Formats: sequence, structure tokens, C-alpha cells
Amino acid sequence: MFATQDPTLAATILGVAKTIVLVLVGVNMLIIVHEWGHFIVARLCGVKCEKFYIWFDIFGWKFCKFRWGETEYGLGVLPLGGYVKMLGQEDNPGRLREELERAKSLQEQKDHITAAAEPPDDAARGSAEPARGSAEPIDIKAAEEALYDPRSYLAKSVPQRMAIISAGVVMNVLFAFVVAMIAYGIGVYKVDSEIGHIAPGGAAWRADLRVGDRVVEVAGKPVSQFDKLREATMLGNIDQGVPIVIERPGVSGPLRTVVEPDRDQPVPTIGIGGPNTTTLRKEEPTALGTPADAARPAFKPGDQIVAVDGQPVAMGFEFHQREAMLRDKPISVAVRRTEAGGAASTLTIQVAPRPMRRLGLVMEAGPVAAVQANSPAARAGIKPGDLITAIDGQPLGDPLTLDDRLRQRWTEADAEPIAVELTLAGRAEPVPVDLRLANWYELPLYGSEHAAVTSLGLAIGVKPSVAEVLASSPAAAAGIRPGDVVTAVTPIPPSEEERKRLQIPHHLEQPDSRIELARDGVTWSSFFYSLQVLLPGTKVKLELAGGGTAELGWVEDRQWNHPERGFRFEPKETFVRARSVGEVVACGIEETQNALLMVFKFLGKVGTRQVSARSVGGPITIVKIAYHYASSRFSDLLIFLCVISANLAVINFLPIPVLDGGHMVFLAYEGVRRKPPSEKVQIGLSYMGLFLLLALMVWVFGLDLGFIARR
Repeated sequence: MFATQDPTLAATILGVAKTIVLVLVGVNMLIIVHEWGHFIVARLCGVKCEKFYIWFDIFGWKFCKFRWGETEYGLGVLPLGGYVKMLGQEDNPGRLREELERAKSLQEQKDHITAAAEPPDDAARGSAEPARGSAEPIDIKAAEEALYDPRSYLAKSVPQRMAIISAGVVMNVLFAFVVAMIAYGIGVYKVDSEIGHIAPGGAAWRADLRVGDRVVEVAGKPVSQFDKLREATMLGNIDQGVPIVIERPGVSGPLRTVVEPDRDQPVPTIGIGGPNTTTLRKEEPTALGTPADAARPAFKPGDQIVAVDGQPVAMGFEFHQREAMLRDKPISVAVRRTEAGGAASTLTIQVAPRPMRRLGLVMEAGPVAAVQANSPAARAGIKPGDLITAIDGQPLGDPLTLDDRLRQRWTEADAEPIAVELTLAGRAEPVPVDLRLANWYELPLYGSEHAAVTSLGLAIGVKPSVAEVLASSPAAAAGIRPGDVVTAVTPIPPSEEERKRLQIPHHLEQPDSRIELARDGVTWSSFFYSLQVLLPGTKVKLELAGGGTAELGWVEDRQWNHPERGFRFEPKETFVRARSVGEVVACGIEETQNALLMVFKFLGKVGTRQVSARSVGGPITIVKIAYHYASSRFSDLLIFLCVISANLAVINFLPIPVLDGGHMVFLAYEGVRRKPPSEKVQIGLSYMGLFLLLALMVWVFGLDLGFIARR
């Protein structure tokens, strides 16, 4: 009945439920296999396991429990891990002292009873007879019961205890290997190492990389996948730069350059995004409220764009170039459509330009933030920090529209080579700079980018201070004045009535998080471009220095157009599937090895402060990412679980007391010295380890919940 009334909603609910189940099973499998490793090896070594719990039963609270044999199995209420409680093994420092005292006392009793019960050489006596000097007989049975339990964890040899402690980590590595093999047996999709997006002012942009470039080598090692490219640049030599080799369409031979990763993000980045195909996504092929969405006949999922204005396009970067060059004109888009029965047809759809959304604010221009290598600005000697005050003797104007105005100059000059004179603060003479007509564009990726002036090859800062308010604009109606400074912005989602009027589907959500520009590291330029992708009907609340606020909508500027028209493409991927058992094993080993090494490299970068400690994620982040992968492809979820399992293995084996690695250090000491560390040392270090672990949990939860800023 419910599915008949709204089949789309029913399918969505079932899909979400399926994804949640996959996430719960997958994430908890990491816990189960780790604790199962401890449990199985402990049993093989003859240790009594009193409890096996998934999640923690804090204060004795638990969802359920049952007893099978001598072990109590249960599900605790705190979903942060699990544990196996072995007889004689205690992680709590206070109770550890009690256990050590009990072990010591019982061992002394054992030695005393053994000596007292030993019969003299001159006569063999029954075990119940009193020993010489003893006032009363020894109860051997009671003494044996009081002896140290041979099934206790502490009664086992050092190698046995090492095997028990390391079993959890070993199982995590084996689990990573197994799920990686399964993933490659099913087949995984790997995004190509081609560049599909460039962030203005970023490391790749400064090194003159462009959309369509394919990175084939990083730091001397070949790469063909985007995730490996990102890892290699993130974990490479941050201080001296990362050498890369690229192949550029239309250029014979490889190009070599060095990129210097940026550190304004939690992890080092070079400011690139993955490549696209020319095939529209299977879900939501166009963005709501864009010209592509309004075109008729409508674009459909799976449509393949084959030409723009009669010019063939086969690659994502080729369509990118056509969008860049034709942003101000209507375009004819030819698509190849495959119907349900398999029949293919080609049709042409007209798509209008996409006007920029404006609030009516002209913000103050800041200094040059970055200069691109091999650009007109670089050849003219423009440097970061230079302040452009005028162009050809005229005021600079709106820094966000500067590139569009320069591009129009080129168009009006009928593509003749032209130059402009830039007046720079502190220089007596204007600086002549050639213009270029670029067949590409750059848009923000992270939120910290500055305004791109592609015609010159520079990125210019945009201050959040108002230089001018356009007449009859939303900003003017809201009472904003020149000199006002915007300190924070908050998108206000459309009301339910507005959503119904604009026919906004229920599953499309609108972010409404407050963004404090200075604290969150978001530039006005990046906020402005995020404005272009908000849902129709959204308003923006601006907070001004001094305590004032303004709530306003936007208007469309028909003289200034966005290069993208709202198409949403499938990523450019390669399907990788092992063709034999040997290949499955080899792929599983390689994926697991890479995952383990990545963790070690990442921790090394954090230790040397080349990677921010704010980049780590806790349980909430893990579940969110797992949900993302589970909602796409099952093989993607398996690869993610491989990576997380490898993470847990490495983290668990760090030499921190309370963790498995800390126990191994104590055992190694005991194996070498033939005696355990002193009780004071063990208890003191255990408390330190517990404190570090609790501090880490507070830190990652603070990051996950937003109480600690990630920048």
C-alpha cells in the first residue's frame, strides 16, 4: 500500500535501510575479528576467557548477554569497540595492581606450601600429616585451590602472551587482506589520474597544470589512479616539493614540474579534482535550477554528450573547454541516448547560458595571492603581495568580475593579441601585461581559494569588506552600506511552502551551517561561488562587524555567466578485476600493504607537523565515510574496510600502554629481563597510556562533532 502510493519514497527508505545495515555489519566486523583473534589464540593457549563483548558494557549496562560454556557473550551499550576479558588479565591500572598483588601472594603461598609439604629424607609421610615445626596439618586440596590458576593469562609464558596480544592486530591485517581480495574478485572502479578540476591559486595551479593533464609519475613512481596520486602528493616531500610528470593533450612528450603542496587544509593538498566522462549521472543528471535542468527535451540519466555546437567531444576535458569558450552563448548539445530496449538515438538540445547569482555587493580587492608559472603575469614580473589599483588607468572595480571583463576585451578585439597596463601600489610606472584567451576555467574546491584571473594567470584576494553596493539590489534593500565588513554567513533553506512551489524534491537537502569567514578559513570568493550551487529559494544571512545582520536573496546578472551549466557527469574510471586466483591474492596483498604503509607515512607526517592533527577522524567520521561508500558500490565499501582495518592494526600496535603495542613492550621487557617490570612502572605507564587514550578520544570526538575546528 505504502509502496504503491509513493514508490520513489519507499525505494529511498529501503535503500537507506540497506546501507545502514551494511555499515553496521562492516564496521562491527572490524571489532569482531580483532577480539576474535585474541579470544581464539587465548583459548588455544589454555587461557580461560570470562567475557567476549562487542561494544562496552559501561556500569554493567548492556543490550543483551548469554553464556555459552564458561564464557559470557554480550552486546554493550557504548559502541566504541569491544573486549575479551581473560582470567588474570586486566587493563584497568587500579585493578591491575590488585591482580598483581593476588598473583604475588598466591605464588608465595605456592612456594611456602611446596616447601612445607616436602617429606623429610628419613621417612615418607602422608600428605595430611603435619610437617616438622608445623602446629597443624596442611590441607593440600585447599592449598592447591589457592594456588595460581594455571588457566590464567598471567600464568602463561611470555611467547604465549605475546601471541595472544598480537592476535587481534594480526586478525585485522588478515581481515584487510581478505576483504581486499573479495573486492578485486568482484571488481573495483578506480578513478583515473587525469586532472578534472583545478583550484585557483593552489599548488597545481601555480605549477601551470591544467584540466586534461594526466599525471603519470609522482616522485619517481608511476601512478595511474587518482587516489594514489592524491596519497603520493599528500604524503610526499612537503618541504622541498613533489616532482611529477604529466602528459598533456596536444603536446608531444612528457612534461616535468615540481608542485609544492599547500598546508592551509588539514592535510597537504595540491588543489585538483578527479576527471569526468561526458556521460550524465544515473541519478540527478542535472543540478536543480540550472539551464541544463530547464532544457527541453530534458536530459536523462545515462545520456552521453557527443558534440557541442557541432564540434565533437569525447573526453570530459573537451567538454570543459567548450563550456569555457562558450559560457556567454546558448549552445546546442548533441546527446546519444540508449532506450530501455537497447535502441540508440541522437538528439540535439538547446541549453541557455547560466547567469551568475549576485547579492549586489562589490567587495574590496586584496593583494595578488598567487601567480601561475608560464603565465602573462609571471612574464611581466607580477609577484604575490602586489596590489593592483587600476587597469589601463581605470579603477580595478569588482575583483570577482575582473576575469570576465578581461575576457570580453579579448572577444571585442576579435581575438587580436592585446595587452593591459596594471597600476601597482608602490610602483611609479604601470606594468604592461599581455592577455591570453584561456580555454579552461578554475573554480574553488576547498573554500580557501581566491578569485581566479585566468586571462592574466593570477589569483587575487577578495576582502569581506564592502566597497560598493549596487543600486536596486538585495544588498541595498537590506541596508548594507560601503565600509561594512561581513564576518559570517549562514544559508537559510527554503521553507516548505517554497519547496513545494519550486518543486524541490524532498531528498535534496540544503546546508544551513553558519560559516565564520576568519575562523573557518573561508574566503569571500569561495563563498560567492558556493552561492551559485545553493537550492532555489535559499536566502543568505550576513553577520556584520559591530553586531548588525542582514537577510537577503539574490538576483541573476545576465551580463556575467557561470562557465558550468549544471551538467553532472559520471567520473572517469577504470574497472579493475582480478582474472585468476593468483591475481586476487596479488591484488589483496598490494592493497593491504599500501594501506598499512599509508598509515605509517601519515603518522610520520603528523609527528613532523607536515600534516595537521586536525585531519584525523573518529568513529563518527568512519561511519559517515562508510555510509558514503556503502551507498555507492559494495566493492568500494570493502576497500574502505580494508583501509580502516589496516588503520586499526597499526594504531593498536603503537607502543602505548593500554593498547596492544604497549602490552607487547612490557612482555618484551619481561622476556629479556626474565621478570616483569616493577608494579609501580607498569601502573604508572598504564595510567599515562589511559590518559593519552582518553585525550585522543576527546580530540577525535571534538573534531567529529565540530567542537574543535579542523583548520
